[in-house]
Amino acid sequence: MVFTGLFAIAWNSFILFWTLGALSAPFPVNLPFALFSLPFWGAGAFMVYTLLLGLFGRIRLRLDSQKISFTQELFGFKWHRPRPSTKESIRKLVYTKKHWTKDSDGDGLRPAVGDRTQVPAQLDIWAGVQKYQLGTNSAIQSEAELEWLAHEISDWLGIPIHRE
Repeated sequence: MVFTGLFAIAWNSFILFWTLGALSAPFPVNLPFALFSLPFWGAGAFMVYTLLLGLFGRIRLRLDSQKISFTQELFGFKWHRPRPSTKESIRKLVYTKKHWTKDSDGDGLRPAVGDRTQVPAQLDIWAGVQKYQLGTNSAIQSEAELEWLAHEISDWLGIPIHRE
């Protein structure tokens, strides 16, 4: 969280500096440079949203006899991502343990641990084409808690857990 916060501050400060510099140029020349900064503002806003959600937000998975829903809540606003589905449409549970994967881009920016990147544990609940993802990098605190939740959902729904 600290790294994300510091990076978001640095990123957005640079983009603000860039945008103000672009807007200070005469009118017809400044327009392409100002428009060029828009996607970078989007990335900065996403970083701030992620940071605020981690600090002040809630993530809720609701699974009852009628439906499954995944809600993100921040400052009283709620988003359903993905949209709610019926309980009957749940067909598959996929649990992926924490593992390491090879860094295939070869950028040399990762630590020298054989160019490997750690992938956190994850539980995917498939309801039709909707995928509800839970992982240890979000609301779940530990891999043991995520695995316990996978078994509870599997027992309740009578669906086996696929392991990857």
